[in-house]
Amino acid sequence: MARHISLPEQEEYGAYYQGYINKVNGNPIDVLSRQIDQYTDLIHENSNRMDYRYAEGKWSIRESLIHLIDSEQIFAYRALRISRGDQTPLAGFNQDDYIAGNNFDHITPWEILEEFTHQRRATLSMIKKFTDQEIARIGVASDTNTSVRALIFIMAGHAQHHIELFNERYM
Repeated sequence: MARHISLPEQEEYGAYYQGYINKVNGNPIDVLSRQIDQYTDLIHENSNRMDYRYAEGKWSIRESLIHLIDSEQIFAYRALRISRGDQTPLAGFNQDDYIAGNNFDHITPWEILEEFTHQRRATLSMIKKFTDQEIARIGVASDTNTSVRALIFIMAGHAQHHIELFNERYM
């Protein structure tokens, strides 16, 4: 079992992220680890329907998975910078801009799975090396005080949110 990371206090993150943090049941390191298998299964089960959208104007399975990877890269980058004591305010990002106007059709399900798995393992490797002091550090991201601890919960909760969306709307 991985070391326990305690639930962040509300002043450690923006209110927008409360929903993601609430989705983490247990230790976020364990949740992040389990999600590798969950997403592996999801991609295998849906490899022939990556362009499926549950409604017009909604992201396809492929786009949603790429969004998940993009977001984790950004959240992990924020966690790294804040953990190292960097107090430079970190800019926000518009998730829709990362998808709109881009064509991801050339990216196979297997390439998405490979990138997700590599990113998640790199994220876990980084988190496991953080000291308690680094996990507690707070910086500014998207104009909001944000702790490394909160970012760890946000990554786990964001991925859980998308698992739930896949199960509710894409299956």
